[in-house]
Amino acid sequence: MQARALKYMNSTPPRFFTPHPAEFNFTAVGKGVDPLDFKTYRGRVVVLNVWATWCQPGELSSFGRLAAHYSDDEDVAVVCVSQEPTNSVFKNKEAMSSGSLLYCVSGQRLPTVYKTNGIPATFVIDKNGTIVFEQTGYSDWSHPSVIKFIDSLRKKPN
Repeated sequence: MQARALKYMNSTPPRFFTPHPAEFNFTAVGKGVDPLDFKTYRGRVVVLNVWATWCQPGELSSFGRLAAHYSDDEDVAVVCVSQEPTNSVFKNKEAMSSGSLLYCVSGQRLPTVYKTNGIPATFVIDKNGTIVFEQTGYSDWSHPSVIKFIDSLRKKPN
């Protein structure tokens, strides 16, 4: 009976994450900061969030708290990037007050390795330039479990 029931279920297997190379060849603009050349983050642990102005602002605040936690750490970068026009991104008061480092790719597209089925999407890149974690959807990125994970990546040799 159980095998028969399983035969008729139209479910798909779970998606298991396979680490894969990150792409560092893109630039973005920020408000009141130097333009971002993502290549400068090679060799660091990077938390890259792809967001939009219609996303829940609470998640951006958690990235702001995470960035503040690592503000004195040259080995970790927390960056939030939108693909929306700069006039939409930098006029969004909730986003701008989140404490996150916000950038806009200014009419460009992010490299295809960062393409997802939804936004917000977050990618964690290790010091070797490998995407070791990605998630689509909202989370508390300042949670102690995230900090523990990032710290474990910081301690790994290149």
